[in-house]
Amino acid sequence: MDYRFLTVRWVAFAAGLLVLSQLLGSSAFADRDRRSCIARALGRIIPHYEPVPIDQALATFGSGTARALDPDSIRFFIWNTHKGKDPRWLDDLTRGIQNSDLALIQEAAVSPITRHPLSEIMGRQWSMAGAFSLTPIDSQWATLTGVATASTVDPVYARALQSVVREPITGTPKTAILTRYPVGDDEAILSVINIHAINFTPLSRFNRQLVQIEEAIEQSPGPLVLAGDFNTWSRGRRRELSTLAKRNGLVHVVFPKDPRKLRFDHVYMRGLKIKKLQIQSGVQSSDHFPLFAEFCLPSSPCR
Repeated sequence: MDYRFLTVRWVAFAAGLLVLSQLLGSSAFADRDRRSCIARALGRIIPHYEPVPIDQALATFGSGTARALDPDSIRFFIWNTHKGKDPRWLDDLTRGIQNSDLALIQEAAVSPITRHPLSEIMGRQWSMAGAFSLTPIDSQWATLTGVATASTVDPVYARALQSVVREPITGTPKTAILTRYPVGDDEAILSVINIHAINFTPLSRFNRQLVQIEEAIEQSPGPLVLAGDFNTWSRGRRRELSTLAKRNGLVHVVFPKDPRKLRFDHVYMRGLKIKKLQIQSGVQSSDHFPLFAEFCLPSSPCR
């Protein structure tokens, strides 16, 4: 989390309200003009966050090109894109997806009408769990925001998970998505949970979302990967996450030569072997570095 960014946003917000109050105090505006001015100004200063109902949270589009994942090489790309605010983000995302079999994206932002720009990355099936729709007040265009998993293989199962608790101020949930994929020819199934954990809340509310995640883990026997942005900014959050992992037989994947000062993004796995790990610290288009992890099934040669 880039707290300098938050400070800049709040300063801009306060300045915008000051200018707005001076404008509306002018006798040059009729009542109708004032209402129109308020809508346009607030739409630029305070976007409208509309939580997505859970029965509408799952969105899928695109199609994979492979029949099953390769048991000898299952490549993951895990990244919080910071809602694509940097103009370089799409190039970085495209490279990451093209070099992976499964891309787990947090703060994915997609227009429900155009599916742009994620739909431009061809040969992938997208499963998305929407948290909220972000809409400027004076605009008819909405952007669905949440977590999204892109895969070379169509999932055999997909379910959106929304946190029961909400973020303060915006009143929006955080999301996770559970997907399952065939691996090789022996009918093995890999379960994948892509998560963006609740952030600005007490530890008790963080734990409530972990309860939902644990239920999904318990319903997913066999190989499993749990990964994403866990917002583990406190010792208590890290402890609770570690306890959940141990209780469910998950191994915390430790990346070598980790340059991160704040480690919010994690990968946990079960029933797999590690082949390659990398933190892509050269990517500067987000306040998170992408993680790359390659696994194989223990029954495969793992070459």
